[in-house]
Amino acid sequence: MTKEIEDLRNQIDQIDKEIVGLLNKRAQAAKQIGEIKKRNQISVRNLQREKEVISNVLEENEKYGVFPKEALEIIYKEIISAISSLEGAVKIAYFGPKATFTHQAAISHFGLSSDYIACDSISMVFELVESGNAHYGVVPIENTIEGVVNHTIDLLMDADLLIVGEIIIPINLFLLSTENDIAKINKVYSHKHALAQSRKFLEKHLPFAEILEAKSTANACEIAQKEQGSAAIASEVASYVYGLNI
Repeated sequence: MTKEIEDLRNQIDQIDKEIVGLLNKRAQAAKQIGEIKKRNQISVRNLQREKEVISNVLEENEKYGVFPKEALEIIYKEIISAISSLEGAVKIAYFGPKATFTHQAAISHFGLSSDYIACDSISMVFELVESGNAHYGVVPIENTIEGVVNHTIDLLMDADLLIVGEIIIPINLFLLSTENDIAKINKVYSHKHALAQSRKFLEKHLPFAEILEAKSTANACEIAQKEQGSAAIASEVASYVYGLNI
């Protein structure tokens, strides 16, 4: 290792220490805000304020032009999520089991540090938010696999709730398995809509595999996790949640 590299690494180490110190200062200020909010019975999360923070950070980043914009936005969403949890637990209800696209959308918006509640039905999400047992709810309203989700629209019409944000995520499907070799896969599980969208891929790459319908993409992952020689069609986040290979 050259001295030049060593000097730069030492510089990076020092910068990292400064970043950690600044994050803790930010967290301390947020805790004080949380105490004030608690005394005045104000909601922990302020989505409009969070949008402003991210917008300001991205604008500041343009002055330097080195750090990737998309990565910085993800990092700051996680910083906001982690620090908001210090102000008080933020409960997010979402439709479906973990690692579904609705869960992925919720995480992309609220970060990993929020308290997530998986709901068996869209109506249950509405009930939890209306009753105060969840601060926010995340439900599907339209997607490229199923189209418009009419049940969500019907519930929005009847509920005493407001839409406070829109989350748009690309629906990319992945072949997930405990196997490392695609040639060893003889069964593929997924929700019927995901299977339909993946039909051409499966016909080309797994023409002899048995295609089986599961209750959800998450259920398919649970099966693939336990059953040798099987795979699931699901989201990328499902690979991390269920420990499956892409």
